[in-house]
Amino acid sequence: MEPQSPEQRARRLVAGFADTLRVWRPRVRFVKASAGPCYEALFNRIETDTRTLMLPDSMLDIVLAHEVAHATQRRSMLLDLAWTGLASAALLSIPCIVFATSTDDDV
Repeated sequence: MEPQSPEQRARRLVAGFADTLRVWRPRVRFVKASAGPCYEALFNRIETDTRTLMLPDSMLDIVLAHEVAHATQRRSMLLDLAWTGLASAALLSIPCIVFATSTDDDV
């Protein structure tokens, strides 16, 4: 068996963890530098940097398993995002509605 690059190994681990958790396989995005690995629910993607890929195998397993575990909550995260957007839009539109429907005497 050929030695795997760190990127290939990360993709293989993510696929295995996703299959175990029975979630859609998140894509893996590799960047040169970031604040650390993160799961992006909107795109079903795990972003990781080269520093994380250089962790010992046991640590990398834990980090990637943790990020894949976020995918089990993807629906909830997306609903939270949608509700936050709707609530923000409602709060911003109330003054506009009040102003638009008020009589000239109130302005």
